Amino acid sequence: MQLKKINIYNLALAVPLLLAISLIIACFVIPNMIVEDARETAGQSAVQTVKQFKVIRGYYTKNVISKAKASGALTPMIDHVGSPNGIPLPATLIHDLSTLLAKENTTMTLYSAYPFPNRKDRVMDGFMNDAWAYLSTNPTGVYRQEEMHNGKSILRVAVADVFTAQGCVDCHNAHPASPKNNWKLGDVRGVMEVGTNINPAVRAASEIKNFLLIGVFLALLVSFIMVKFGNRAKQHMKEIEEAHLETETARQEAHEISLRDPLTGLPNRRAFSEHIKALDNDASNKSKDFSVLLIDLDRFKPINDIYGHEVGDFVICKAAERLEKAVGKLGIVARLGGDEFGVVFDKTNPDSENLAEEIIASIEVPIVTGNVRAEISASIGIATSPNHGCDTQSLLRAADLAMYNVKKNGRAGWNVFNEDLDVEMRATAKLESDVRSAVSDHKFQPFFQPIVDIQSGRIHGFEILARWDHPELGNITPENYLPIIEQFDLMNEFTSVILQQACSAAKDWPKNIKLALNISTTEICDPATPVRLMSILTDFDFSPMRLEIEVAETALIEDFDIAKQVISSLREAGIRVILDDFGTGYSSLGYLRELNIDGIKIDRSFVLAMDDNKDCEKIVLSMISLAHNLGLQTIVEGIENKSILKRIRGEGATFGQGYLYSKAMPAKKVREMFDTESASFMKVG
Repeated sequence: MQLKKINIYNLALAVPLLLAISLIIACFVIPNMIVEDARETAGQSAVQTVKQFKVIRGYYTKNVISKAKASGALTPMIDHVGSPNGIPLPATLIHDLSTLLAKENTTMTLYSAYPFPNRKDRVMDGFMNDAWAYLSTNPTGVYRQEEMHNGKSILRVAVADVFTAQGCVDCHNAHPASPKNNWKLGDVRGVMEVGTNINPAVRAASEIKNFLLIGVFLALLVSFIMVKFGNRAKQHMKEIEEAHLETETARQEAHEISLRDPLTGLPNRRAFSEHIKALDNDASNKSKDFSVLLIDLDRFKPINDIYGHEVGDFVICKAAERLEKAVGKLGIVARLGGDEFGVVFDKTNPDSENLAEEIIASIEVPIVTGNVRAEISASIGIATSPNHGCDTQSLLRAADLAMYNVKKNGRAGWNVFNEDLDVEMRATAKLESDVRSAVSDHKFQPFFQPIVDIQSGRIHGFEILARWDHPELGNITPENYLPIIEQFDLMNEFTSVILQQACSAAKDWPKNIKLALNISTTEICDPATPVRLMSILTDFDFSPMRLEIEVAETALIEDFDIAKQVISSLREAGIRVILDDFGTGYSSLGYLRELNIDGIKIDRSFVLAMDDNKDCEKIVLSMISLAHNLGLQTIVEGIENKSILKRIRGEGATFGQGYLYSKAMPAKKVREMFDTESASFMKVG
């Protein structure tokens, strides 16, 4: 027994002693590491700063000084401030910038042993002379030294400023005030120095060292106390056990928190999956079967985007309350993320279809907060175990496919998974994969439908229409592939590929022939679109004045201000902009007043109905008249008979497009058409 006590005492004593030794070692190691790291970081930052200043000076020399000299309008000079046409020399610019950008802990200096006369008052100190001497023979090196200034530890880092361009050498040799006129490439002209105050790191290291010394003292004091009061070791062990118990309790609480959604307080996706796994085990033992419902809130995103996250969070919480009330004790409700919820319940209770109806009815009741009245609905997918799967992944996939089908067919409803749905979804997934491959492999080909001057019959240009001949399914219509392209954010790549192919085909056509390209909502609301399109035109030496962009009215609603800026940028580049599908969306005189567009394109649905519907005829003719009065050109699409052509021609429509003139054709056929004598005209009928 006595031996055990001695061992316990020795073990207890060893711990603080080892700690004291570790702290003593840390007193020397850690502060030195901090200071050395600060020195290294400051040195690297200084070198990087010098490189950045060199890049700025190089850019200034190449793109400003050279142009100023060439034009003769501005003169680079040392004393540029006193001259109305003077601009700073590169070295003067660096001096000025270093002064402007100087920070409390960082300074930038440029000096030389061969200063211009107006800079001879800048005396080089000892470090500067040593740096010059070292870098003159080691131009690729870095000279550094740590000094004390006004009680601060300053790391001075110097890098050689070497002549790297013959133009700079010639300029210095030719300058009448240059102290030296036999400079060569590779000569060290000056020194760029960055001074960094590392005193904060030195002070922090000192404070840490003092803190560690206090720790050493405390550890030794503990050792003394434990030697003197060793019989208290048992109590100490008890305290350790209690601390361990508290840690375990805290970890358990953290685990419980990790299973809860912080906004609604509902179980989260992790808890939802764990609950399904537990029921899976019961199902495998044939003790019960159950259903899984995946619920997605319809029309939530616009509410969240328009009214902000505060309103969005309120709607989510209110929807969660209604779901819990509808489900009650039949099962559990979980928030899976965003506006998606999940429900798991015992199938021996009322069936899942009735529960889905109750959930939809409760969700569709308007949610009011402040002045906002939010009206949402729910799309629900249902899967049951063991019919639709015997594991979590299979059940969630089946419910997700069922929910996707509801959304695809109009939302605000429910659907139970079935094998036909699986086949359909697999076919959809394959088509999605094929579309993505077709975009990356350039399988889409441009076809060209003529746009004709209605009054003269001359060909104005062609609308670019993408065609895809699927190896198994044949011709796939835009209605089937465009939503997939948008879904996978491939619209920029798709449009670029089609325009590249069209420009390649049309660059040798008559120079007065235009190309009309449709762009999507995401593109008209992307400030980078004009640059991307102009880059393609430049690559193919295709004049921007030959390109017309057609953008649908509905695309402008996404972000009108940005769309307006993009349209202005396109027109400034020389690209014409046409408002497409006019009359089908949010047609507004406000758009025509605010947007800087060239014309409107009247939707074919109105034109095709002109023979049977007098109201449609009045609408078409009124839109032509309106555009004419506003100084806008009109393109009428869907012209399929001479009767319609005669009426819109009489109203003064500018351009026409439709089967009466021609269907869309491949580039080869267009080329053949231009090779005929009647290349400039389209025959009607």
